[in-house]
Amino acid sequence: MSSDRTPRSRSTAPSNEVPPDYIGARVDLRFPVGRPQDIVLYRDDHPVGPVKPVDVVDNARFHAPPVELSYAELVRRRQEEEEAKP
Repeated sequence: MSSDRTPRSRSTAPSNEVPPDYIGARVDLRFPVGRPQDIVLYRDDHPVGPVKPVDVVDNARFHAPPVELSYAELVRRRQEEEEAKP
């Protein structure tokens, strides 16, 4: 067993990102012969735009706004709902 504890990526292929509007959508990724780095996103056989490599530093940040969550408050509300039921 190796003593090297460095995390390894499962894939050696570079990752690319697409606009959020197309996440989960059926799209085509095409590139010119001989230039596989020039990937273009297509939707319904129309070019949408170029696909860019993932910025791993930016992608590691969490961009959603913070959400305050109080478990005690959720339990209190649930108890009030249960008591209000006929």
